[in-house]
Amino acid sequence: MKVRFYPEKRTDADTGKSSKEGVLYMYVRTGKTVKGVRNTIKISVGEKIPLKNWNDEKRELRANVAGKSRIENRMAEMESHAKDVYSELDKKYKPIPFDILKNAIEARVKNSVQDTQKDFFNVMDEFIAGKKKANRATATVNKYDALREHLVKFKTKYPRVTISFDTVNENFLSKLKDYLVDDEKQANSTVEKYFRMLKTVLQYAIEKGYSANKYFKDFTLDLNSYSKEIIFLEMDELMHLYHFDLTGNPVWERARDIFAFQCFTGQRISDILKITRDDIKTKKVSGQEQHTWEVRTTKTDELIHLPLNDFALEILDKYKKLDTPLPKLAEQNINIYLKEICKDAELTRKVKRTRLYANEKVVEQLPLWEFASTHMARRTFISLSLEQGIPAETIMRYTGHTSYQAMKPYIDITEKRKRVEMNKAWSRDRIPTMQVVS
Repeated sequence: MKVRFYPEKRTDADTGKSSKEGVLYMYVRTGKTVKGVRNTIKISVGEKIPLKNWNDEKRELRANVAGKSRIENRMAEMESHAKDVYSELDKKYKPIPFDILKNAIEARVKNSVQDTQKDFFNVMDEFIAGKKKANRATATVNKYDALREHLVKFKTKYPRVTISFDTVNENFLSKLKDYLVDDEKQANSTVEKYFRMLKTVLQYAIEKGYSANKYFKDFTLDLNSYSKEIIFLEMDELMHLYHFDLTGNPVWERARDIFAFQCFTGQRISDILKITRDDIKTKKVSGQEQHTWEVRTTKTDELIHLPLNDFALEILDKYKKLDTPLPKLAEQNINIYLKEICKDAELTRKVKRTRLYANEKVVEQLPLWEFASTHMARRTFISLSLEQGIPAETIMRYTGHTSYQAMKPYIDITEKRKRVEMNKAWSRDRIPTMQVVS
């Protein structure tokens, strides 16, 4: 049996770039089976380290790494437990069944870190606090807060249910799904979102060494799904909102301008709200000034060089006396104001919204203003840019999308609208039928 330690090297699914950090794992290799396959036990040390701090050749931490002594002590302790378990089982089994060895080593290592184990909700609070510290978008933090609230209510309604890392199994996850669908009347898409978030928290617990339970990775929600409608402003609606007179309500006017700037640039609200004057670069090309916003995206840490169009520049010029390029407002407040602003601006076009509740399909026709939010702004930029003939590849470069699949729904809508307009333009009602004269 061999014991080795390595940090896991991953590639970001969104950016395709290699991660600069990796979770440190212990790998226990037991030799080859009769089929020639090497059995390996993989257990998290509970530490994430910069990859540059690991010496691959010597398989150890480099000198002067923060917390090196603590991490190395933990590694030595885990290795010792693994070898002790192997020695004990070797006296009992010839050969040692892999499943028995794996379960025994995982249990021994887990028991050795009971002092570092935390209550499920304490770990979730730690996770959410980390999101806040990393300046994640307010909406993202609010979603995790909402998930936590649902879990508390679930526990209150079903007091015999234990919420801990050890109890996350098929029975627990199925009950939680039924609770969200049947008791909370959450749409299928919302339930799917909460389960993705819960899995993120559970993975965090594994990486920190708080849990060794990986059952959640294999659990699949048995819920019907559908492609959500992409709701955005038409060009005339955007221009109407942009020029709508709000001089009597300066707070609403600032919220509208932030939203409009987002519609004209296509950036996430988290990046809009952190823009600084140093991010705006100006240079002369052929005697003409060109203005570019250098965006270091919060979500992917990607640097985007975004040319600013006339409408975006007009908004920046409006607030040139401020210390920041745009007014400061909280995202939550912007979303609240937007609905009222769009309602006052009479953006009442009926929009279809489809939702699935378990197996029941509910279709509603609602006024456009009810969907007004910062998310709509980014969708508006993408949809209108495609309609203006800007290639999808160019738009992706400016929005930070790395997957063509993410753009496909927008492209499908644009193509469908083009077909409708083409059929309308060449309909028999508009063009007289030509007759052949002999």
